[in-house]
Amino acid sequence: MLLHRAERRAYHLARERARREPHEMTCMIIDGMDQSKTDIPHLIVKDKDSASLARLPVHFTALLVERDFFEEVYIHFLPVGHTHEDVDQMFSCVARHLNHTNVYTLEDLEIETAKSFTPHIDVRAVTAIPNVKSVLDKHLYGRFANHSKPHWFRFRKVQQRCYMHYKKWESSQWKPEECEELPHGLLCLKDVPDLSQSMEWVEPNLDKLDLPKLVKELPKNYCHRLPPSAEEWWVNFMANVSSTYDQVCNNCPKVLP
Repeated sequence: MLLHRAERRAYHLARERARREPHEMTCMIIDGMDQSKTDIPHLIVKDKDSASLARLPVHFTALLVERDFFEEVYIHFLPVGHTHEDVDQMFSCVARHLNHTNVYTLEDLEIETAKSFTPHIDVRAVTAIPNVKSVLDKHLYGRFANHSKPHWFRFRKVQQRCYMHYKKWESSQWKPEECEELPHGLLCLKDVPDLSQSMEWVEPNLDKLDLPKLVKELPKNYCHRLPPSAEEWWVNFMANVSSTYDQVCNNCPKVLP
C-alpha cells in the first residue's frame, strides 16, 4: 500500500507541475480501454428487471530526445491497482454512456464518445501509423533484456547524445551507476537515423477478417434492429474496407517531421 501511494504521489507531482508550467513540461498518462466496450454495432440490451503492459518504446523515446523534441523524458509504469484514476475515470464515463446509447457505425462511436465526458474529448480515428521500427532497427545499440522489470526510465542528453537510466521504484537509485565503462548511462541508438528518407507505413492486416461471412451474417444477426441508414453504411463499409485502407496508406506522408 505504501509503495503504491509513493508511486501515485510521484505521478501526481509530475501532473501538477505540468499544469503549472505547460510550456516547460508535458505529462501524459497512457492506458488501454477494454476493447469490448467499444464493439459496434452496440445496441442497448434491456434485461427483465430493467488491458497487458505495452512494450517499452525505449528506442523511440531516445529518438525524440536525440532529435531535440524533448530535453528530458521520464517513463513511469504505475503498478497494478488504483493508480490510474485519471484515465480510469474517463473510461468509466465513456463505457457508462455507451451502455445507454445505440451506436451503429464508427461515426456514431466517435460522436457518442466525444459526448460522454466533460471537458470535451478530442476523438480521432487512427487509420495508419508509421513503421518506426523498420527505421530504428539498423540503428539500435544492442538489444535490451529484462526491461519489463524496472518501472522508471529516464532519457536525457549528455554531450549531444541521449543516455538512458532506469530504476525499479520511485525511491530506488538510478542505474547504471556512474563508472568508467558507463560514465553517462546506457546508449539506446548507435546513431540518429535520417528521418528525411522515405518512410514505410504499417499496412492494416485484414487476413483474419472473413468479409464475405461478415456481410452475410450482419443482416441476420441484426435483422430489424439497425435503421436502414446503418445497414447501408455497413454494406458500403464491408465492400470498400480493403480499398479504403490501401488508399489511406498510399496517401500518408513519406517523411516524418
